[in-house]
Amino acid sequence: MASACLGQTVQDKDAKILKEQRFNAGDGRSGAAFATENGQIFREETDINGNRIGQYSYIGDDGQTYTVKYSAGIDGFKILEGNIYLKQD
Repeated sequence: MASACLGQTVQDKDAKILKEQRFNAGDGRSGAAFATENGQIFREETDINGNRIGQYSYIGDDGQTYTVKYSAGIDGFKILEGNIYLKQD
C-alpha cells in the first residue's frame, strides 16, 4: 500500500505479501487468503465436497481496482460476478 502512496510501481513478481491466512476446519472445509503490497487480494474457500468459491482483486494499468468472484467444482470454473482489465496496445 505504501508503494501506491509513494508513486512507486512494484512489479507483480516482486510484490511482498502483507497478509496471509489459511484454515483447515478438520471436516473437509479449508481456505486461504492473501494481500500483497501492489494491491492484489485473493480469498478462496473449499467446502466438504471440494467445491471452491473465491475472489481476487488487482489494480489495472489504468489505476482502477478489478474484482472477480468465481466458483469452481464439478461443473467447472464459473465467473459469478466481476470485471477484468484488458490492456489496450
